[in-house]
Amino acid sequence: MIMVHTYYTQGMHELAKLFVESFRVHHLDDEVPLLVHCLDTSAEQRRELADLYPHLSIMYTDIPMRKWAAGAGVSLNRLRRWRREVEGDYVTPKNKAWKLMTAGGDRVKVVRGLVSTLTPFSPRTSVATQPAAEMLVHFDIDTLFRASILDIEQEMQGYDVGLKLRRKINPVKARITIDMMAIKHTPHTVAWLKYWTDNIDAVHPLEKPQGFGQSSCWGAFMQAEAEGMDALTLPLKYGLPGRNKPDNVVWNGNMHKLKKDDCVAYFKEELDRMKGQQ
Repeated sequence: MIMVHTYYTQGMHELAKLFVESFRVHHLDDEVPLLVHCLDTSAEQRRELADLYPHLSIMYTDIPMRKWAAGAGVSLNRLRRWRREVEGDYVTPKNKAWKLMTAGGDRVKVVRGLVSTLTPFSPRTSVATQPAAEMLVHFDIDTLFRASILDIEQEMQGYDVGLKLRRKINPVKARITIDMMAIKHTPHTVAWLKYWTDNIDAVHPLEKPQGFGQSSCWGAFMQAEAEGMDALTLPLKYGLPGRNKPDNVVWNGNMHKLKKDDCVAYFKEELDRMKGQQ
């Protein structure tokens, strides 16, 4: 059994609704569990999501803005401005620290914690020790589901982790994309996630280059793979940044200079088309 997971801050709420509603279109009959980690959302916003899909669970967290500002060595007002810019427009070299604190930092630690709660899984036997979630499938919040993702269960047979990999491309940060990750609880993935969060914590927030969430992941991945972690390169039907094709199972909003409102409109048009075909 899989558990699907996503993570978002309040400014991405319209995208979160499209995420959950498109997920329901393709997974309701299979009762696939969906866990949404909401940061700084209102009770009304959380009810909106809960009403969209009956098999949804919500984790809620406040953002410690003062603590994060102090950790970054910036004023609270500056951190708030970066947040507004990233949530409303897109990431720039000036506001990247906010993205790296959330999606490239806190989110990774949330994923690591969730993987530790999964049923330990043995690739040798392909049998879980008890009937519970065996695999976490994590997606960015700017994801639109266009078909069922349940094929991932069969595709991941014999693997510890499934990632979007382009091993020889440059720059290095483009070699791994973290908008979709299928992760089992194995000794290798436990080590990989520890290496990744250690890499994240080793660099001051303002010194991290744009794309550090991915480059830090790649370094940790290479270390864990050298120690025996088996990785599936996810099929192209799950997409790559900026490549939303008509036959893709999911579309993502990671497109150059695409503002969040434009992404919402883009996804909503496709969701309305899919619902019209039901």
